[in-house]
Amino acid sequence: MYNHIHIPHNSKIHDNAAKIIFGDSTLCAQFLKGYTDIPFFTNIKPEDIEDVSSHFIPLFQESRDSDIVKKIQIENTDLYLIALIEHQSEADADMSFRLLRYMVYVWTDYAATQEKLHPGITKSKDFLYPPILPIIYYEGTGQWTSALHFKDRVFMSDIFEEFIPDL
Repeated sequence: MYNHIHIPHNSKIHDNAAKIIFGDSTLCAQFLKGYTDIPFFTNIKPEDIEDVSSHFIPLFQESRDSDIVKKIQIENTDLYLIALIEHQSEADADMSFRLLRYMVYVWTDYAATQEKLHPGITKSKDFLYPPILPIIYYEGTGQWTSALHFKDRVFMSDIFEEFIPDL
């Protein structure tokens, strides 16, 4: 069934397993059905998934040929999937903030697109940003030890914890 899967170009050879999963709509749909407990993905089909990585990668500060952004349309709802694919000897301590930057890029782009379609829409209290499902696909040899919460990377977070966002 998967004998003819196209392996997208990726200069980081260790990231290819994840690139195959998230680069192929069928495998990505199977991953979302089988490895998330989100009922929203129960009936996801490959044709619901669109790769929009090329649109966002130039916006990212890091030059990433293995990070993927998918736009998923289910029940007339847009949802974005950001898959950060990491193969390193150790976990990236700044990963939570990298995810936050990516998410802000996606939401900013979404707002700009909606403004072009419906001028003034983002100023409406009824305007909602789409959900984003961040996934870190870590293929490193050691245990993931990096902070998962922003407060763990912010100075004086014990004092300002209530003002620090979290995933």
